[in-house]
Amino acid sequence: MKNLKITCLLILIISACSPKVSNTNIDKFEMQQQVLKKTTELNNLKLKLERELLENKELISKVENINKDATASADDAKSQAVRVSGNPGDAGISRKADIAAKKAAKDASRGRELNSDLEKSGKEIKDLEKKIRELEIEVNDMKAKIEFVPNQDTTKN
Repeated sequence: MKNLKITCLLILIISACSPKVSNTNIDKFEMQQQVLKKTTELNNLKLKLERELLENKELISKVENINKDATASADDAKSQAVRVSGNPGDAGISRKADIAAKKAAKDASRGRELNSDLEKSGKEIKDLEKKIRELEIEVNDMKAKIEFVPNQDTTKN
């Protein structure tokens, strides 16, 4: 019986001295967990934005190159067409004009595709930047709420 009383007394002393977790602390930890999730989402969006910016830069370079090619092939097709009009019966000149016209059409088509891809990339960049701004505001608001959660002394009995 004496051992039982000593054991009960020890349990009471240990439980009285142990720190207690309050609802405030639990709320604070849950909010910190949400901030971590949102921060991870934010970092993933920033990474996606960086990839899209790199792709956009490559597309700009490709568009510039294809525009130069399309201009050159259109000029070539025009000059070949002028040569054909000067020598309507020459099959060789006519064939060259046909090849130049097909190349110009192909370059123009590729240019339209790349310009469309560039436009989509630009829209994606704007959308990502908007999402990032909104998420940054949300994370900062959550962090501010965490900082203003009152800290209670957890060692009180």
